[in-house]
Amino acid sequence: MRRAVLVLIVLAVATAVLAWPAAKLLDRALGTDAIVLTSLNEADKVELQRLQFDDEGLSPAQRTEAVVSIYGAAPRAEPDRFLGVSEADVIHPAEAPELVLLRPREGGWRQTKTFYFVAERAIVVGLVGAAVLLLVRRFTGGSRKT
Repeated sequence: MRRAVLVLIVLAVATAVLAWPAAKLLDRALGTDAIVLTSLNEADKVELQRLQFDDEGLSPAQRTEAVVSIYGAAPRAEPDRFLGVSEADVIHPAEAPELVLLRPREGGWRQTKTFYFVAERAIVVGLVGAAVLLLVRRFTGGSRKT
């Protein structure tokens, strides 16, 4: 019994210690900065707006907003970080090649914030679980072998 509790303690501490680095590693390896579109413009409207696009005299933020409005609507013209983005969900605007636009919720992508949120909870649960298991191990009956 004591050995099983010890193994569980080690697993709980390992979960707490490795949760944040795992989320960070996923973010670094698979993360993509992108702007999510809530709706897409029709193809003919996109072509017309691309012909009319002129970024002369625009600040970088205004330029980003103008490019996003060519392809659709977005609640914010600032990129967020996402995992699980497939090329089918991505629009690379010719007017701003550095931008990545995501089609409205068609893919299986998730914000990296979600993974960090889960990692934070895993840390707390792992540490609390380890503390409880330490108490269980401390107060369980049986003699120790020395």
